[in-house]
Amino acid sequence: MKKIVFLIFITISSIAYAQNIVHVIKLNPDSALKNRRFSCLEVMDARINKENIGSAIGNANAIAQLAGDFVSHLTTAINKMLPQDEGKPRLIIIVRNLSITEKTESTEKLAFCKVEIEFAKKVDSTLYSLGVFDANIIGKGNDVTNFHDKRILLGLEECFKKLDETNWENAEEFIIEDIHRKLMYDFKTVPPEGAYFNFEQMVRRIPVDTFKIDIRQYNSSQKNPIYAAKSNKIDLPREIQYISDGENIYLHFSKYEFAKSTFLGKYIYFRGKFQPFSNTEINLASGAAYVAAGIITGVLGGFVIIPTGNSNAPINGLVLDTETGELKGLTDYYITNITKSYPEIFKEYRASKRNLEAKEMVIKKLNSKFN
Repeated sequence: MKKIVFLIFITISSIAYAQNIVHVIKLNPDSALKNRRFSCLEVMDARINKENIGSAIGNANAIAQLAGDFVSHLTTAINKMLPQDEGKPRLIIIVRNLSITEKTESTEKLAFCKVEIEFAKKVDSTLYSLGVFDANIIGKGNDVTNFHDKRILLGLEECFKKLDETNWENAEEFIIEDIHRKLMYDFKTVPPEGAYFNFEQMVRRIPVDTFKIDIRQYNSSQKNPIYAAKSNKIDLPREIQYISDGENIYLHFSKYEFAKSTFLGKYIYFRGKFQPFSNTEINLASGAAYVAAGIITGVLGGFVIIPTGNSNAPINGLVLDTETGELKGLTDYYITNITKSYPEIFKEYRASKRNLEAKEMVIKKLNSKFN
């Protein structure tokens, strides 16, 4: 009996100890970035969770943190990446998300890094947003825990690059009244015509640029039409995630393909067959150290479609929840979750054939609740 009690005590102590382990990440850029048209004036922390930046399962389920103070450490790293120059404007860098996580699969380990930054210029004491940009960096290999610093630096670099691909010097002015106040998407109107790197830019209704976009259907399907989008006969950058023509929204879901919104409202619905990890362009980052770390970047549009469960079957329809900005597959599981507050809609759905048409009807009825 004493042995059993002792073993239980050791087990509980070990779990408690593991929960208190901290995986410290130090960012040390190798060199300054070239051809960036700005430097950093100040780093602001607008993350929802400021306790840590995620977890590292490769180190006994440790929580992950940047070394020392978050803002100070990040400021030092960014100043190395974007050295100050008298000829370059100095911008405010508002960190809205910087997080890492890991996942162990049957044959390998995966690591994910999410970086989301809002850039702003400061005039007197007023902040003017220049846009929100994000990056998703994926790593894989036997050891992913010790390369989170590389993924974070790649994520920061991608956000800086995305900003510089816009005409940010002449961006439409958008005053940031409170960096911590969450802005809500106006689902009763369609965002202005233009291209958007991500959902947050649609929330702010500020497209990447005002260039004219030519959107044309290039397949013959009436049920699942696919569109191509070009500007001045050139394909749009693969980082573009959404397009608005002033009446509809188009989702970039593969290298050259866009899906047109079928329903608009609180839930924006895109009909079509979408493959998990569909046609993503996965490239190893340049540099021997990055290749050794198994770091992958360039995932289309900054997002990866991961359905519930482990099935690789195509998803018939995607739903953009304009309250959360999350893109989900129109599955039976998803329908069950979003109808919890509307039992009458769920009951009607359960009595139906529960096919695609029935699922689409659920989205239409939910949208009617918010008109």
